[in-house]
Amino acid sequence: MKINTYTIGQLLKNNYYAFANIPDNVLAESILRTFSLQKGEKIVVGGSSKVADQLCLVEGQIKVEDNTSIIQIDADNTQPFLFPILPETLSISALDNSIICHIDSQKLHATTHAPELELISFASCPYGQRILITMLYNNQPHKLTIIEPGNLPDWFEQVSPLGNVPILRVENKETIFESSIINDYLNQIAANRLLPENPLHRARCCSWMEFCSTCLGSFIGMIGAKTEIAFTEIRDKFLKNLQILEQQVDENGPYFIGEQFTLVDSSYAPLFLRMHHLSKIIDFYEPADLPKIKNWSEKLLVLEAVQNSVVGDFSKLFQNFIQKRGQGGYISSLCK
Repeated sequence: MKINTYTIGQLLKNNYYAFANIPDNVLAESILRTFSLQKGEKIVVGGSSKVADQLCLVEGQIKVEDNTSIIQIDADNTQPFLFPILPETLSISALDNSIICHIDSQKLHATTHAPELELISFASCPYGQRILITMLYNNQPHKLTIIEPGNLPDWFEQVSPLGNVPILRVENKETIFESSIINDYLNQIAANRLLPENPLHRARCCSWMEFCSTCLGSFIGMIGAKTEIAFTEIRDKFLKNLQILEQQVDENGPYFIGEQFTLVDSSYAPLFLRMHHLSKIIDFYEPADLPKIKNWSEKLLVLEAVQNSVVGDFSKLFQNFIQKRGQGGYISSLCK
């Protein structure tokens, strides 16, 4: 029996392909073994909790046996045969005079339990909502604790180092703050990654996530503007930023970078929701002037994860936010 070992880079260089049955998020390392057997020879593979083996027969005919069944495979079968990960071992026997196989041994990440997560936020906080959308979209188990801005519980000072929300409590021991950092942590521990694997594409997404904070700041500034003149000045800056964002949205959508929902989408959904509700109070922009953002926001606002991220009646929450944050201001006066 002859066995050659290749790294995944060599595999691609030689125009082989990495079999895709194992999700990337559990794949730590991939090694290709090419082996040949003469008739009557046998090898045993599998039986590991850390490695999943996949077989692709190149030439000849083989017999694959486990404890309960026998499978005969010939080279006409173009689909990889996935060996069981646990707990069986399999034997491969050559049925022809000479056979050639590739086995892609995919080393799996160690399985870890999902950490206990608790999100602590205000009901109307857009930064807390973006975190909640991320957890809901990825089906990450969590506890949601809503506190009131003017009536903070006694324990809050002990768990929030800076006295701000949102915060994420992990295993009731550690506290993470800043929504973008929390979302990055959630993405790293999730089975479904919400950022591109390509470093440049990932960095681009992070850049526009940061830009969202600028847009949210301007939006909240509009709510707090004391006069119509002040409101108009902030609105014009806000719309200028939306025009910049419009140029970055994927032409075909439905999400910011195209087909993949990312943390960029969970970041902007709270802003779009608030824009939708403010437009019911004042006609402050024309959606037709931002067609890509219009389509993008409409797609986001009907997502189950976005709709379920709203705590209570958002219309009332938004009205209350305006009255408190914009008390005595221009927008508040329009709500009376």
